This record gives sequence, structure tokens and C-alpha cells, in this order.
Amino acid sequence: MRRLALLSLVLPALIASAEERPLNFANDIVPIFTKAGCNAGGCHGKASGQNGFKLSLLGFEPQEDFEHIVREARGRRLFPAAPEQSLLLTKAVNSTPHGGGKKLDSKSDEYARLIKWISSGMPTRCIASSAG
Repeated sequence: MRRLALLSLVLPALIASAEERPLNFANDIVPIFTKAGCNAGGCHGKASGQNGFKLSLLGFEPQEDFEHIVREARGRRLFPAAPEQSLLLTKAVNSTPHGGGKKLDSKSDEYARLIKWISSGMPTRCIASSAG
């Protein structure tokens, strides 16, 4: 009974701390692209990328992916002032024409995680923390 009482006190704190922790690009963001198939060999993960956007195959080079997403193309893929208007997201939900079709639902946890990451300024500490 004590264990259950203790667990009921500790569990909410653990969940809250997980929600408040900074996102890690390699562990929290790259898997979204893998799950959606964006970094697969038939899409943006092929050697030449797709339509000017390249990701590493299955996310094996997260530092390169970070550069391609955040800095390449003069930063046009992300819009921190209004994350939901970022090209990365409008293409993923297919509100902007996307040859790969709809990859994310705007009500999904993955979409919310991307919004959080973009609105927080796509911190580079995500890369450094994944190496440690």
C-alpha cells in the first residue's frame, strides 16, 4: 500500500518533468521524420534528397539533418514566430502541396512536439546534448 501511495506522489512529478524538459533533436525530433517516412530512401533520405530538401537516411546523421532543416535554404523551412506556418509543417500536413502527401496530422503528438521545438527557437543545444 505504501508503494502505491509513493508511486501516486512520484509519477505526476516524473510526467511533468518529462513534459518540461528541453527537446533533444536526435531523440525527439528525428524519430518523427523516420516514423513518417520522410528520411527513407524513396523520399528525402535518398542520396540527392527530394526537391531540394535532403535528410540523412533514416536519421543516422542528426547533425546534418539539423543543418538541412534549420539553416539550409536561408532558413525558409521554419518560422519560429508562427511555427504552424513553417514550410516543414505545412508540407507535412499537406496544407501546402507536397509530393509525398500528408505525413502528419495537425492534432498529433508529433505535430505538437515539432511546434514546441520550432517555437523554442530550434535550440542547437539539442545537438550537443545528444552527443553526451
